[in-house]
Amino acid sequence: SSDLSTSENQQATTGVKKKPEKAHAVEDLVLEEHTLFNQTFSLELGFEYSHFDQNQLVLNGFLALDAIFLGDLSVDEIEGDIFRTNVVARWGVTDRLQLSLTVPWVYRETTTRSRGVDLSSIIVSEKTVDDSDIGDVTLGLSYQLFPETVTRPDIVLNFSVKAPTGRDPYGIDFVEDPINTNLVFAEELPTGTGLWSASAGLS
Repeated sequence: SSDLSTSENQQATTGVKKKPEKAHAVEDLVLEEHTLFNQTFSLELGFEYSHFDQNQLVLNGFLALDAIFLGDLSVDEIEGDIFRTNVVARWGVTDRLQLSLTVPWVYRETTTRSRGVDLSSIIVSEKTVDDSDIGDVTLGLSYQLFPETVTRPDIVLNFSVKAPTGRDPYGIDFVEDPINTNLVFAEELPTGTGLWSASAGLS
């Protein structure tokens, strides 16, 4: 009878279904799409890189008889790289409210090329300027309006404010190259927009 009882207990034990644990990949995906409000405090480190290049035609002179241009003409090439390191702090105030603070550090490098050295259209002069400083800091708020149910996903209200803590692009001095006066470049590079901004949305 003891053997029969042991066999029945084993069958009963194996018949119990356990809820599978949530995989880390699923938690990471949910963290990207929706806020995990059960976390007390977390720090994240992110990196961004962007590259741009443009050509511009610079005319410095006047038109004679509305048809003939008299003055200096140059073709400038501008090429730049932007490296951004973001430190993000998230704090779960309650099980439905979370605050976040994003502090970026920006490094920029811009190279300006211009033709016109000694009135030549072939010789190119260039100048590279690099700069780094804090960017625009962002304060965010996420509030879970409705929790997730069997028939409805959770609805989260997101609101963020960006402060102009970085170096703004207004009032930056431009310098002429002493060898090629057609080459004009910025003395320093901006790391922010110089403007306050706010955004809101639902997810």
